Amino acid sequence: MKLVLSLLSASLLSAANAKASNNIERIQVQGDFRQTNIMDVPSHVTLIDEAQIERRQAQHLESIYQSLANVNFSAGASRGKFVQIRGIGERSQFTDSINPSVGMTIDSIDYSGLGLGSSLFDINQIEIFRGPQGTRFGNSAMAGMIHMMSTAPEDQSITKLKLGVQQYGGKQLNIANTGPLSDSLNYRFSYSQFLHDGYQENQFLRRIDTQGFDEQTGRFQLAWQASDTLKLHWTTHWMDFDNGYDGFSLDNTRRTFSDKPGQDTQNTLAHALNAKFSGFNLFDLESTVTLNDTETQYGYDEDWTYPRFHPDGYASEDHYDRKHQQLTLDSRAISKTPVFSGRTDYIFGLYTSHKENNLNRKQSYHSEETTQQVALYSQLDTRLSRDLTLITGLRFEQYQSDFTNSHQLNLKHQEDLWGGQIALHYQIHANQSVFARWSRGYKAGGFNGEALSKAKDNPHFADILAKHGDFQAETLISRELGLKGVSQDQNLQYQLTFFHSKRQDMQVKGWAIEASEHDFTGFIVNANGTNYGLEAEFQFQVAQDLELSAAVGYLKTELKDFVTSTGIDQSGREQAQSPNLSYSTNLLYDITDAFSFNTTIEGKSAYYLSDNHDTKTDDVTLLHADITYQQTQWQILLWGKNLTDETYPVRGFYFGNDPRDGYTEHAYYQFGAPREFGLTFTMTFE
Repeated sequence: MKLVLSLLSASLLSAANAKASNNIERIQVQGDFRQTNIMDVPSHVTLIDEAQIERRQAQHLESIYQSLANVNFSAGASRGKFVQIRGIGERSQFTDSINPSVGMTIDSIDYSGLGLGSSLFDINQIEIFRGPQGTRFGNSAMAGMIHMMSTAPEDQSITKLKLGVQQYGGKQLNIANTGPLSDSLNYRFSYSQFLHDGYQENQFLRRIDTQGFDEQTGRFQLAWQASDTLKLHWTTHWMDFDNGYDGFSLDNTRRTFSDKPGQDTQNTLAHALNAKFSGFNLFDLESTVTLNDTETQYGYDEDWTYPRFHPDGYASEDHYDRKHQQLTLDSRAISKTPVFSGRTDYIFGLYTSHKENNLNRKQSYHSEETTQQVALYSQLDTRLSRDLTLITGLRFEQYQSDFTNSHQLNLKHQEDLWGGQIALHYQIHANQSVFARWSRGYKAGGFNGEALSKAKDNPHFADILAKHGDFQAETLISRELGLKGVSQDQNLQYQLTFFHSKRQDMQVKGWAIEASEHDFTGFIVNANGTNYGLEAEFQFQVAQDLELSAAVGYLKTELKDFVTSTGIDQSGREQAQSPNLSYSTNLLYDITDAFSFNTTIEGKSAYYLSDNHDTKTDDVTLLHADITYQQTQWQILLWGKNLTDETYPVRGFYFGNDPRDGYTEHAYYQFGAPREFGLTFTMTFE
């Protein structure tokens, strides 16, 4: 690694005196209420464009998380489905439904909590909003928001074909086609398939694909200029993810011995219709209706072994089959002409959502939950002077859920929630600005259905679980101070943000574990916490043929008022999934007009894997590189990931599961991808 860093430094020094002439593009944020230049948004937003996705050979969103400052993820599944921003976010989902702290949308369709389907082929832009997004996204975005957009239909016929092969039996086929159907109607279709054996070897079954990937994604769009004042945009998503799950071994290696490896699947059919009407004099009207119909299956071999391995005959598997349906309507009026002496632009909106979640668990358990949300929101952008703008936002939401299960529980929960922001944005000069932001995010409370059910039936847990029938809504109060700018020659773009957040009634995962009975029950309890730190990003066109970019995150967190079910007081300890340091550097060097070299170094410091025990990861640094040969209509890319073959966990548990050591409690890990090489070929037809 020292050699790599020395080579990078030498490359930079040799190019430092070269004249830079390729200006960095200033890209637009699409996920805010209005399309806005990233330099004018009063919060920290990271944008990943299609070119960056291609250079990373990112098949799935989990490949992007490693490169982001103060963003982390956990697996415990075939993919990293659970994301944390600034140390806040869930790490798993088992029996009970969850309200995600970090929301996710793809083409305005809500995929919060459904991160498995985040395939990246034909995604044009990814936007990562840090901090509470209470005004814009509400209950699902207390810690932040991930907003993804497919490439839009075009008015000329273009076909893109991408083929790839890689180690461990990896193969990919991707095709996209766009063009006009008439003078006013354009379409776009894309299809992606990814096959891979995975990185585990099941020695009991003598298979190498029990943690394999079989992922298909299709997207279809129609963009219609129906009249001079009306634009309609239709989107359909189809996803068929049929992955295996065999991630843990009693020996903490990539060799497993499970006789009934699990699965991790997602089948989705989702639609969105967006209408923009500009026929009113005072404001534009924009409405989006979405429907997401998703079924997931998640299961695993609980004992991680084969029959008769356990002397007491213990053998178990668990499966969670879910049906998720969500219908949403989001309508807003967006001002054309400023009001109040021509100083204030406004947005007023109405959001409604109806969501149904049904669970069938293998162990004779069934539950149904219906959630209704209605929200009113508004944002005012007031120019106090030529260079100073005041942004105020407010969202008021009514949240209601009804829950029943096979243990004769019939529960209802209703509460009023609110969030918003007050921000000042000052334009120092044309290319530099500062902002100060106070924001309030929220996440609804609820009940622990599994704990309430177990309290009735299991004497081991009755005392513990009876105390944890429900939990309160969590509130996040955040203060941010940021600096953004672009150099005068347009070759340097940067963001620097300091933040301090207080988590009030933070929702923490607790566990009741009865090792001798091989019984585990999770539940949510309330605590408090503090999160603060900074993010810094820059992109620098060092020379005409050399571009350098970097992102660094520093994070300090603290748990308060949290005692585990075993009586351990964790107050004062850092929160789980919260590395103090996260970083990424990327160097892109155009060797010739046709050849380019790209390398990335990314990593994070050690962090706790749970709030309930003190198991930590080690520091990790990963090195990736690729070489591209580019012609007008085609390219070949040779890439390598994790070139130093680091072994690092992406999920961890602490309990006793091995009869060979008398079920002594210790840490078990699921590991990230090892070193891997691949080759992709891309061709574009016009």
